[in-house]
Amino acid sequence: MDLPDWIPQEEWEAYLAMRKQMGKKHQATEYAKKLLVKRLDEFRVQGMDVRKILEQSIMRSWVGVFPVQPDRKIIPAEPVFDPVQRTKDLIQSYETSERIAGGYEEFRARMKQSNILKH
Repeated sequence: MDLPDWIPQEEWEAYLAMRKQMGKKHQATEYAKKLLVKRLDEFRVQGMDVRKILEQSIMRSWVGVFPVQPDRKIIPAEPVFDPVQRTKDLIQSYETSERIAGGYEEFRARMKQSNILKH
């Protein structure tokens, strides 16, 4: 099969070699190669980079070719909201500000009275 000049030879051969290494089931037949070229041409007409598409399929060990996907970034999980800890943090913050303002004892008495502060 004659390869169109817009398909980079090195990446094409590396892609086919990768498929061959995956086993007999994944080797590209001549007809499969024609379909791959057709699919790559569709992407090329849409302005996509054929070299990057082939590289992506090689790097991810994909049998098919697909538009280039952005790399996924790992988003850290949000901390679990703990209402008890949040209340304690607010009390501590308020205690600190009340101490500074001079009304700490009055604040502790109000907290004890409302059963927020046990001791």
